[in-house]
Amino acid sequence: MIVYAHRGANTELPENTLEAFRLALDLGVDALETDVHLTRDGEVVVHHDPTGLGTASTRAAIADSTLEDVRRWNLGFGFRNPDGTGLVNATYRVPKLSELLEAFPGVRLNIDVKPAHAEAARAVVAEGRRHRAPRARPVSPAARRSASWPRPPGRRAGRSRTGCGRRSRCGSGASPSRARRSSAGCKAWGTPSTFGSSTTTTTRSSRGRSGPTE
Repeated sequence: MIVYAHRGANTELPENTLEAFRLALDLGVDALETDVHLTRDGEVVVHHDPTGLGTASTRAAIADSTLEDVRRWNLGFGFRNPDGTGLVNATYRVPKLSELLEAFPGVRLNIDVKPAHAEAARAVVAEGRRHRAPRARPVSPAARRSASWPRPPGRRAGRSRTGCGRRSRCGSGASPSRARRSSAGCKAWGTPSTFGSSTTTTTRSSRGRSGPTE
């Protein structure tokens, strides 16, 4: 069994921050789960939602913001302790994916690529390769169609988190029509990819639209 910290130790500290990931590892988890988005100027940043509304009290979208803009967000603004209290005089910034990889070399990661387009997938793969990820591959259908990286021989089906909040089994080349129906009553499919100790996953609905993910 592998224990993942979902967005780090997000009950104790603001989610998807280097501080939350470090605390999770200190608490003894085996691996980290996180999410990434692409800024307007092409930087891969670690954040779950497409905007900063829930974490930094700003409606700005990451896709419409530069890295400098996103760096000004304070993720402590949206954080609440279990007793409902907030943080006082604390600053937590949105990290880049490269900073996460540099901070925790060798730690197993599950990276959910939120934007459903090839550019984001290729940017994540490029970061993995820069950090000596020898088996980096595209992780979205669009990326597989447009990129030239071959599928490794003998690739087996993987397990990924679906947009329904359930797990479904499908190969990295699966199509929506072949997706299995989950216990939540909706069809979903994922495209897992592994490089080094990291796994990247994008999730789509069976109609090809992005669905809610965890």
